[in-house]
Amino acid sequence: MNAELTPGHRQPIVVVEDDAGMSKAIARLLRAAGFESTSFASAEELLQTKAAESAACLVLDIHLPGISGLELGRLLVTSGRASAVIFVTAQDEAAARQEAQRLGCGYFRKPFEGKALLEAIREAIRLHPKPSAPWSKIRILLFCFLFAAACSKKDRPPELDNALSVRQTARIQVSAYDALVAKAKLDLAMR
Repeated sequence: MNAELTPGHRQPIVVVEDDAGMSKAIARLLRAAGFESTSFASAEELLQTKAAESAACLVLDIHLPGISGLELGRLLVTSGRASAVIFVTAQDEAAARQEAQRLGCGYFRKPFEGKALLEAIREAIRLHPKPSAPWSKIRILLFCFLFAAACSKKDRPPELDNALSVRQTARIQVSAYDALVAKAKLDLAMR
């Protein structure tokens, strides 16, 4: 089964694994299955980029140096920066399995079958599809206007109130976590 969405577009999968051999093996498996693979050796390395936000799925080793894969997955899932996450570990622990399940993430004990991992990645992507960019922006714009309408006039930032008036055009700048509407910054983190 091919992982391509449209011709020329391969779904990006991020792998965070400190074992270089395992990281290369997972990356080869993903590329052979038609995915685009980007690997990081630590959670800190990943967090210095925006790769998690654009990934269709993340494969995280639980026992990483520094920030653990479990902590990283919890951070990304609860902040809304990622939803399709699969944990892998050489040390099977009940608490880690339960946390992965609570977060709605996959869980594999090493060694695992490549075919099973690919099936889990495809299922995670199916259950947690990334919205396309135009729909994301529409969702954010809708959020901005609903936010403005829901706030009482005294609670609404004056810049936002002015920007949303009929007589003025709102300049809206959107990033992954907030929107700047006129000069009022709105937090868009999912809670």
